Amino acid sequence: MALDDSIEKTAREVIRAWVESLGLAPAPTVVQVEEPKPDAKRTLPTFGVTFGAEEWETQLAEQVGQVGDRAILDFGGVSAEAGLVWRCASEEDAEAFRSQFRARFLLKTQEETPGKPAGSLVVKLPADFFGVFPGTVTLYLQTGNNLIFPERRESGLVDYWVLTHSALVTLPLLVLEPLPGTGFMDILINAGQADVDPFDMNNYGGP
Repeated sequence: MALDDSIEKTAREVIRAWVESLGLAPAPTVVQVEEPKPDAKRTLPTFGVTFGAEEWETQLAEQVGQVGDRAILDFGGVSAEAGLVWRCASEEDAEAFRSQFRARFLLKTQEETPGKPAGSLVVKLPADFFGVFPGTVTLYLQTGNNLIFPERRESGLVDYWVLTHSALVTLPLLVLEPLPGTGFMDILINAGQADVDPFDMNNYGGP
């Protein structure tokens, strides 16, 4: 992934590559991980990944890598609600997607934990954050409110069916920051009284 990609974009791209590797049929004409423009024209069926509310699990920051003059800091982990969404031209296509995805997801989780039931519904996907730092995007298919029955939507152009799987995505909480000596230096003054606000020594215009 590119240096300036967000960790969420990296996660979406990794999930897209995994979905494409499943070989679902009928094959999606588009596997999109970004919200399409309002005037975007889509040929059904399509697959999308949506991200919702996220939660941070923070820890003391640790430098885990470096890119040029910027450090990669690990602050812990982040989890985000996600939706795996199929848009299909018919109920038959939606049912085919539901059946195939369920089977492939269960087989993949069984593959990762041989000899154990696939009840955890977890898939771990390798990812390179900022193009250099190896990490893992973990995808949990929720045990409730998933495999929602295809819902028919009517539009002026086509009747289509929407099938949604609820999921949880976890990934490392990484931040790119300038290394010491490359950015502004903030100084906190303590003169035997209440602390005053930090000010930027680099912008100090006095003698």
